[in-house]
Amino acid sequence: MIVKHKQRELTAATLIYLAVLTASLAVVCVASFLAGCGPAPKASETETARAYVARCFAEHDYQTAARKKISQSPSAPADNQGVHSVAPGSAGVVSQQKQKTQSKQSPQPKRVQWLSARPAAPTKPILIHYTTAANRCAACGSMDRNTFADPAVIDFINANFHAVRVEWDGVSSFPVRSVPTDIVEFGDQRFERANYQPPRQYLQWLQQVKDSLQ
Repeated sequence: MIVKHKQRELTAATLIYLAVLTASLAVVCVASFLAGCGPAPKASETETARAYVARCFAEHDYQTAARKKISQSPSAPADNQGVHSVAPGSAGVVSQQKQKTQSKQSPQPKRVQWLSARPAAPTKPILIHYTTAANRCAACGSMDRNTFADPAVIDFINANFHAVRVEWDGVSSFPVRSVPTDIVEFGDQRFERANYQPPRQYLQWLQQVKDSLQ
């Protein structure tokens, strides 16, 4: 009788221990899902507690392995942040392409290709423009802002003349009596015109000079 009583006590203790262990495992399983592994699976009515706990851990291990595989994939997005990976060296290519596109969209303005001195071996007539600072000569400033900024004048000068710009410092002697003055020289031939000239008149004068030199 004593032995049977002790066996009953041992069996009851074992059942209590298993019940507590099963409940603890269930709590751990549910907590693991709540910690970031998704919602815990629902237990069916015919499913025992031990089977339910085993199924929880099986699904937990499966989801953990799937997440690890996705995170290690080189093409996977970074935590749904919308961040896209860029191949090494591609940033420089994108920057260069952007610069080329901008340069095509905004071309550099045309300018007269002025020289600071006469060329040693001229192949075209030499156009010498004598001028000075705009604060000393309003007409000189108007020539720069209007005449030498006109696209037709710029193209004609660059195509047909060696353009030389000579600026007076306001103190030293100067080879002309007034500014602005333009002189065209080619061999022994010389053409001179003084004072401000609007773009159209200046272009007509250059055309006449060019025709006379042919």
